[in-house]
Amino acid sequence: MNKFYTETLYKLETEINDLEIEADHSIQRIEAVIGIILKCLSEVKKYVLNRGFKNIGEEIHFFKYQKPTIVSKLIYSPDRNNVIAIQDQTLAQAYKIEFEEMWGSNTLTPNTTLSKFGPYKTDNTPHNFVIGGKVVNAYFSPSDGVTAKIVNVINSANTDIEIADMLITRDDTRDALINKYNTGLSTINAVFDSQNPSGNDFAALQSTIGTSKVVKYTGAGILHHKFMLVDNFNAGSDPQVLTGSHNWSSSAETRNDENTLVIHHKIVTDQYFQAFAYLYIFAGGVLNASDFAISNYEILLYPNPTDGIAFFKTNSLMNNAYGNYIIYNAIGSKMMEKQFRNLGNTQIDLTAYPKGLYFINLTVAGKVYQAKIIKK
Repeated sequence: MNKFYTETLYKLETEINDLEIEADHSIQRIEAVIGIILKCLSEVKKYVLNRGFKNIGEEIHFFKYQKPTIVSKLIYSPDRNNVIAIQDQTLAQAYKIEFEEMWGSNTLTPNTTLSKFGPYKTDNTPHNFVIGGKVVNAYFSPSDGVTAKIVNVINSANTDIEIADMLITRDDTRDALINKYNTGLSTINAVFDSQNPSGNDFAALQSTIGTSKVVKYTGAGILHHKFMLVDNFNAGSDPQVLTGSHNWSSSAETRNDENTLVIHHKIVTDQYFQAFAYLYIFAGGVLNASDFAISNYEILLYPNPTDGIAFFKTNSLMNNAYGNYIIYNAIGSKMMEKQFRNLGNTQIDLTAYPKGLYFINLTVAGKVYQAKIIKK
C-alpha cells in the first residue's frame, strides 16, 4: 500500500504542477485539477477494493492519513500567492474593459460570438495611471507585450532587484537579468519554485549570479508568486513592484489571459519585500549587509537581518559623527528615537520588538539617510 500510495501521490502532484504551467485559463485549471484528483481517488478506490488491506493497522493508516491527503487537495492549497487591493475608478475601468472583451458584452449577458480570449484579444486598455500621487501601470496578456514590460523594469534598476517567481522559461527575461548583473548590478536576489519545467532558466541564472543569490523554494505547496522588486533599497531612485498573474513563460506571453501591475510606490515595495525576505531566507538565500545599503552607500547596518542588536558601519570620515535616528515599524508607527555622539560606536537594540521589517531615518551632520533592517 505504501509504495502504491507514494507513487500515486507523486503522479498526482506532478500532473497538477504541469497543469499550472500549461493551462490557459484559471477556471480551466481549476476544473482540470478537480478532474485529476477525482480520477486519482477512483483509481485508489479500485486498488483498495481489489487488494484489500494486510491488517487493521494498514487500514487505519490509509483512512486516517493517506486518503485525506489526496482529498485535501480539493479543498486546500498551501501555494504561496499575493493579492493587492487598489481603490481607483480609472484602474477599475481598465479591468472592466478587459473583462468585457472576454465576456463579449457590456451587459449581464455574455456574447460568445463577440468574446475574445488569448491571442484574439487586442491592446485596448489604458496603461498609465496616477493613483494617490503614485504611478501605476497596468497590462494584460497576451495583447500588451508584457514580457517586454518585464524586461523594461529589469533594465530600469539602479541598485537592486528582488524576485519571487514560480518559474522563468523566457530567454529574453533571463538574458536581461544576466546582462544587468554583468554590467555591475551585483544585488540581484531571486527565489523560484522547485519545479523544473522544460526550458527552465534557473540553472543559467544561478551559475551567473550565484548559488546563494538564486535559490529554490522547497516548502509546502507551490511558490506561485510572480513579483519583482526594483530599487527597493534606493528611495532616491524609483522603487517599484511588478506583480500579477503573468508567469515568466511563453504560454503567458502568447496564449494565456493574464494581468500585470507595476506600482511605483516605496511603501508598497517595502511591504512586498517583507514577503520576499521570508521566502528567500527560508529557501536558503543569503541577504548580506551590503544588500541593505543606504542610497549613497556611505552607511550600512550589520548584521542584517539581525537577532536584535545591529550596528552602523560607516566610512572613516563619519565614524565620529553625531546625530540621531528614528525607527519605524512596517506600518509607519514610530518605535523609538535616540541621539548619539559617535556613530561608529552606536548600536540599535530591537530585542524588545517583534520580528519584522523596520525603517530607520538617520540624521548625521544635518544630512538625512534612510535604511531598512529585518529582525528575524
